[in-house]
Amino acid sequence: MHQSTTEPDCPRNPVKPLLNMTSDHQPANEVIRQVFEKTALSVGDDFFKTLTRNLSQVLGVPYVILARLEDDGMLHSLAFWNEDHFSDLECYDPDIAPCGVALKDGSYFCARDVQQLFPKDQDLITLQAQGYFGMALRDSGGRVIGNLYVIDRRPIEDPTLYRSVLAVFGMRAAAEIEREQQTQKIQSLNESNTHLYSQEKEKSKHLASALERPEKMQVKLVQAEKSAALGQLLAGVAHEVNNPIGCIIGNIEFLQSHTQDLRTALALYQEQSANLDSSVQQVIEELELEFVLEDLPKVMTSVEASAIRVREITQSLRNYSRSDCQVKEGVNLHEGLDTTLLILRHRMKAKGDRPGIQVKKCYGDIPKISCCSGPVNQVFMNLLSNAIDAFDDANRDKTYQQLEENPNVIEVKTTFLPESERVQVTIADNGPGMSEVVRDRIFQAFFTTKPEGKGTGLGLSISWDIVTEMHQGQMRCLSKVGEGTQFVVELPQQRAG
Repeated sequence: MHQSTTEPDCPRNPVKPLLNMTSDHQPANEVIRQVFEKTALSVGDDFFKTLTRNLSQVLGVPYVILARLEDDGMLHSLAFWNEDHFSDLECYDPDIAPCGVALKDGSYFCARDVQQLFPKDQDLITLQAQGYFGMALRDSGGRVIGNLYVIDRRPIEDPTLYRSVLAVFGMRAAAEIEREQQTQKIQSLNESNTHLYSQEKEKSKHLASALERPEKMQVKLVQAEKSAALGQLLAGVAHEVNNPIGCIIGNIEFLQSHTQDLRTALALYQEQSANLDSSVQQVIEELELEFVLEDLPKVMTSVEASAIRVREITQSLRNYSRSDCQVKEGVNLHEGLDTTLLILRHRMKAKGDRPGIQVKKCYGDIPKISCCSGPVNQVFMNLLSNAIDAFDDANRDKTYQQLEENPNVIEVKTTFLPESERVQVTIADNGPGMSEVVRDRIFQAFFTTKPEGKGTGLGLSISWDIVTEMHQGQMRCLSKVGEGTQFVVELPQQRAG
């Protein structure tokens, strides 16, 4: 990595972060918002420079570099913000630099002493580098096409903020690099093949359209992380419970067989011993042996049925956690609703300061639909959780007696709409409701009425995308202050695509 300084693009002032990072980091959402506002309208080389400069200012690091990986295996700098100006970088070999690790592993974080770990990289010494955080950039096909990284002269103790910010804008930078590559390819193909030119131009249009919605790319990233975390948790719990349940069910058959053998042997013994000792006869009467022998098979049958029910519940949890959409098999929405209600049951039980939340299920005769069960279950979870949160907030000033007289109720209703071949799911509550101003913004990303730390403002935005974009369905909210809230979700029986 060789550098040659060019004329500064702005006054040379010491790097000062735009956010207060001396104690707890500001939320990543705030950092992303600031950088997004400054880069939203830029593309190409202007975007690369604007991005690196503003990342340096917002994160408070002196050096930010964006590089493209060429076919020769070398990194070529697209933008290098050097404290208070841009510098030119020639191509450099990632194998002798920490960038090589980031390209190989997806990301690389070095808290301190990065110079000592990569002694062949002379630029690290020149920059007096201590901390490093880099993230590989991948195109839409998953191929590594570059690297976005920050270097600090101080140790980097907590990489959390850097990871969140670089992940979002790394996606935007990768898309911009790919767009430029596609544009160059289109220009070269235009001279020889008009048909191929049209195809590549259409790809470029789609890519340009994606670049106009970087906020949606960020929301999808957060959605994927939340879904993956929830899926791993539920799948892990289901797996751990399933093992002992499987052992119980497997051994019940042997237990039933052994019990039958004992009953046979005991009956034979009684036949051969007609004149039992009085003390033995007394014990038999006290133990109610005949009743025990008659009741024992019933007990084992009950245990077996209960174990099978637990196994069905664990299977439901595993189905709930599915986030893939590779298999478009028919899904019973009632199973997803029941599993979601089961997971949230602990939040709806009666507590010392309030009675339980009542759930009314009005399930209609609906067909199975072709959908992604994991994301759809996430929609149900978000809507039901929001209803419970609304009750919790509204109940603070109410007494137990008041809540008993006017209980909290959630109604879940399903209906099949034959004229549109859609299944309609309605989740309604008799909570506090919301104003028209709030209702009109609830599906916007990062909009929330909850206190700081209790909501990200992404749940309903993600739900909207899952219903309308992923499944080509419809979603709407009906609510008035003091009259409760109703969410209506409509999903087509057959998903397009």
